[in-house]
Amino acid sequence: MKIDLHTHTTYSDGRNTPKELIDLAKKNHYDIFAITDHDSISGYLKVNDYAENIGITLIPGAEISTLYNNNDIHILAYFFDIKNQEFLDMLSFIQDSRKNRAKKIIDKLNELGKNITFEEVVELSGKTDLIGRPHIARALVNKGYCNNIQEAFYKYIGNDCPAYYPKLSLNPIEVIDIIKKAGGISVVAHPFQLEDEFVLLELIEMGVQGIEVFYRLHTNEQIKFYGDIADKYNLVKTGGSDYHGDPKGRIVFGDYSAPDSVYENLLKEKEKIDGTNKS
Repeated sequence: MKIDLHTHTTYSDGRNTPKELIDLAKKNHYDIFAITDHDSISGYLKVNDYAENIGITLIPGAEISTLYNNNDIHILAYFFDIKNQEFLDMLSFIQDSRKNRAKKIIDKLNELGKNITFEEVVELSGKTDLIGRPHIARALVNKGYCNNIQEAFYKYIGNDCPAYYPKLSLNPIEVIDIIKKAGGISVVAHPFQLEDEFVLLELIEMGVQGIEVFYRLHTNEQIKFYGDIADKYNLVKTGGSDYHGDPKGRIVFGDYSAPDSVYENLLKEKEKIDGTNKS
């Protein structure tokens, strides 16, 4: 099988629409696929039936932003009930927080003489669920205040910069608990980005059910390291490309595939969860 369980669309910070991404997946012969937009399942909902009709198994997925000891930690969620109200309320809370944060950053930029509006940023986001700093950076570039997105972050909206405003995020233990209540599987995304392995061990103590062992950027040594931890604590191992779409052509879609065992073990974990919930 060909498998990718970590991708993004225009419903968060990806550059492909959900249909474009599913068409790419079909063209590149993927069997099992997940759209894991940041704090949103709208992209998944748009193409769930379409993916099934063209022969792709599309798993319900999302990448949820959390904050722990001032560290951004992303938790992937799979196989959750897409109608679970507590899960949906959590996503709405995060999305509203992002919008409020964007407005605060734009206010600060206006005070600095950078004349951009919230409406301009919304247009650049495609009017989707997620409005983030990359969209604000693009607005700064479009208005000629910066030469590129990197400069916008470096000068104005990066951490500790003049227009920075902190993000309101949930604690990972809250998110892990809500995913479990929704019948889903919680997975630590791209663990190599964590501050150190002790943070990962704390997340395991919080009850996270898996680790993204086969992440596209992991080295063989990292795959073995995180795989050993997953084995030690009996956690699910997942994998994905974290594809956002690359306008410079540095990331070729379709080159990545996770091992077959990733999907098989996810299914076993889901069956175990469903069995426990019934009893």
